[in-house]
Amino acid sequence: MTRNWKGTRHVLAQMPRLGIEGRGSTVLVVDDDPDARHLATAVLQRDGYSTVEADCADRALDAMRSRRVDLVILDLTLPG
Repeated sequence: MTRNWKGTRHVLAQMPRLGIEGRGSTVLVVDDDPDARHLATAVLQRDGYSTVEADCADRALDAMRSRRVDLVILDLTLPG
């Protein structure tokens, strides 16, 4: 399966890596493919962003309700 990250780098470049009180901007990575999710998370963390992972829509919604999320990277073919 081909991943389309077009535009993601541009959006990330505009986000502060260190936000309020030294906390990095938080990116929620939503993908049911664990390898793709972990790879995206590892790259984001290496670049100084805080990350949250979710493997389904319900967990993504729970994550967004429980914390501030600055950006969501979403697998558009995610079931549910």
